[in-house]
Amino acid sequence: RESFAVEQVEITKGPNSSYAGRGSSGGTINSITKRASSDYSFNKLDVGLGSDDYRRLTLDSNQPLGEHAALRANLLHGSEQVPDRAPAERERDGAALSLLLQPTERFSVLADYYYLDAAGAADLGTYIEPNGGEPVDDLMPYLQDEDFLRSTVNIGTVRAEYDSDGG
Repeated sequence: RESFAVEQVEITKGPNSSYAGRGSSGGTINSITKRASSDYSFNKLDVGLGSDDYRRLTLDSNQPLGEHAALRANLLHGSEQVPDRAPAERERDGAALSLLLQPTERFSVLADYYYLDAAGAADLGTYIEPNGGEPVDDLMPYLQDEDFLRSTVNIGTVRAEYDSDGG
């Protein structure tokens, strides 16, 4: 999971099957993605750098396109090695784009596109020598080339809303 495009997280505790379905007896978690708004304009860049080749860059930009449209872009690049656990590593690149078209106060169209490319090598673990020993650093890495984490996500949605009440 990646959080660069999440605006808000809602947690509902306890049974709430009438709201979220029969399988949600212990509660639900709802992640709300960032969406374009014509009400404000901003650019936010976050940069994280650290040891073990850690780097994470995110850009969140919302720009009105006149009075009745807006574009929001969220970009991500992240990479890291797991300290002292080679070949364990992670790399992520992502983009979330949101376009709002609101020709009238009662009608709007919101189009979203989400892309994530995540790759990495799993942490194969180790063991500790018996009788209070140290972790073993030189485990034989059987099948390391075949043990990987890889996912690519492409999701597009279009939502049209019309307020028939006018309020």
